[in-house]
Amino acid sequence: MRDLSEISGFCSLKDRILLRVSGKEGGAAALRCAREAEEGDRGRILALCDGEAEEYIGSAGGYVPDAVNVYRAAAFSLVWKYAPAYFSRTLFTGEKGREVVVAFYGVDGYTAEIFKALASTYLETVRTKGGVRADKVRYIFFADEKEREELKKLPYLAAVKALADAAGKPGYYELPEQLAAIEIRERGEDVGYGGAFVWAVAAGGVQEAAEVEAELEKKGVPHAVFCPGDGSVNDGVYTFGTSEECVSFYLKILLIALARDTIYGAAAGGNVGSMLAGQLEKWKQASSRKVKRDSNLYAALALRGLMLSLGFDCGENAESATDAFNALYDGEEPRVINADGTVYYDNALCAGNSLRAALAFREHLRWNEYMFACGVGPASKKDHVTRDKNELLSEGRHINVTTWKGLEDFRADEAKRKGTDEESADVQRYDFQLADGAADMLAAAGYVITKMQGRER
Repeated sequence: MRDLSEISGFCSLKDRILLRVSGKEGGAAALRCAREAEEGDRGRILALCDGEAEEYIGSAGGYVPDAVNVYRAAAFSLVWKYAPAYFSRTLFTGEKGREVVVAFYGVDGYTAEIFKALASTYLETVRTKGGVRADKVRYIFFADEKEREELKKLPYLAAVKALADAAGKPGYYELPEQLAAIEIRERGEDVGYGGAFVWAVAAGGVQEAAEVEAELEKKGVPHAVFCPGDGSVNDGVYTFGTSEECVSFYLKILLIALARDTIYGAAAGGNVGSMLAGQLEKWKQASSRKVKRDSNLYAALALRGLMLSLGFDCGENAESATDAFNALYDGEEPRVINADGTVYYDNALCAGNSLRAALAFREHLRWNEYMFACGVGPASKKDHVTRDKNELLSEGRHINVTTWKGLEDFRADEAKRKGTDEESADVQRYDFQLADGAADMLAAAGYVITKMQGRER
């Protein structure tokens, strides 16, 4: 395992100067404070923001401080700690299991961030003889009239429209299917869950969560209910909030995300610590291209669910099961390491039926869902060759929002257009990297792969 101990201190808040700000005015104040700070203090400043303050800081030119959206940090902590894949009994290894339904009771500042974190990371996939089958995940929003207006702003719904607009038109690669089945219901409406496990979020706080928990318990529905607030687990109600612990965890996920590129770059030589610092600077400078920048962030968040789907987990200060994971993962198609330390990929591997290939297919499904959660739909072939890619992305379109077969067709077209071979035009191999490098990426934040423990429910 690569030694990444020299960068593990990045996620500590010990020496940080924390600024809690909200709104555009708060963002402007944080920006002024960072720029007026002494040279030694400037790099220590971390602005803890709401979405509006974060957007203001990120859009500013010149030097900007590190900033964390505390609602996103809370969502990340919640989705990692209580990953729906833990409650599901459908493992990617083939164990038949139970469906998970995600239910939101009300809409608040956390709702959009939690939904995006879930949609971008949680998949119910089963490996079959014919390949990978992905089941839709049911999301139910119980909302009043005002809350339903807020839900219309969900970027995922914009992607629904983008796919519908492209459907049946020539000039697109094969269109993918969205895996989040969204239902918007009246508050108090009675719905059936069909034996599914209900992963519920109550926006109203502890009291509402207790009422939801009691209702689900009365119906005999297996469940876990989460709500903003303070306190410990109480009778099936779990609280979360915008604590510094959440922020510290978010920085660990960011560290894993930055390490993903760093690990591959360092395989050919170079100092990991200095490369990571460079990655962090690129991260801050790319805030104007947030969808592209955050792709690795949500991939990093997906790692625990990926491990759970294979019967493993990940934790800190725990006994490592990395050897057992590697034995399973490499059992059908072992990774081949090049002379420079990088992993070897070719198109034959991409077309294979091994566990590695199946997980790469799964990762492309997850990446599609991330793009949908950002409001990004497919781009036409014409736009791909005539328009700037970043400009297209800012308009909510990307050429690789397609199926696995669509990526093969894209590869052939790109090779022909550029006068090169299909090996160099391939993009499917990037989908292997998350699982291939999982152990090293997790190690960047002090995690190891562990054996999965028994579920509580």
